[in-house]
Amino acid sequence: MNPPNTSLRTIPGDGWAGAFAYAAGLVGIITFIALGLMYAIELPSQTSPRFFGPLSDLGSGLYCLLVIPVVVQLHRRLPVSAASRFALVVVVVLLVAGAAGSFLLVARVLHFVPATAAAMAALAAVAVWLVAACLKLGQRGDVPRRLARSGVLMGAAFLIGVSVVGLGFLLPAGWMQWAVFGLGGVIGLVGWIGTPIWFLAAGRALRAEEVLVPAGA
Repeated sequence: MNPPNTSLRTIPGDGWAGAFAYAAGLVGIITFIALGLMYAIELPSQTSPRFFGPLSDLGSGLYCLLVIPVVVQLHRRLPVSAASRFALVVVVVLLVAGAAGSFLLVARVLHFVPATAAAMAALAAVAVWLVAACLKLGQRGDVPRRLARSGVLMGAAFLIGVSVVGLGFLLPAGWMQWAVFGLGGVIGLVGWIGTPIWFLAAGRALRAEEVLVPAGA
């Protein structure tokens, strides 16, 4: 028998969810790279037509959709309750709204501000879900301990970073405000970049072929 918390017990649907997790991770990384290239190349030079900007928006929308099956599958390992069902519905709705906002932005139906707000709300929902779900899954031993801990870390980093940046807007303009913005930005980026990498790790765990056997079975 393998040591506990080194793998996760497979349940029906893990294979497909693992594939979605891999896809979400790859799309999330590509989206972040495209966004960085947009700010580094396209915005300073004002090149037109733009490629990296729409690519990052499309990637953001696709990322939100790909995350949903993973969230639902991991949710199946949590204790069933009215509160957990409601939380799952909220996360899924915000992810769908974030995807719709990104796609409508590319289609020039929706403006940048509401589309960005919807995308940020979706990312925040994923971050909150990561913290809450991974804490519970880690305590129950339903996922590898390292995967649970890293999920909590990535979700918390994003939420703390966004909160610190928000506090910066309450400060008077000056070096202190920019220092707070910088600190929050660095912390938030850790969670933002790290979350797609976490989904790659989750995909690997979900698609693992080995099933742990309970003691005494």
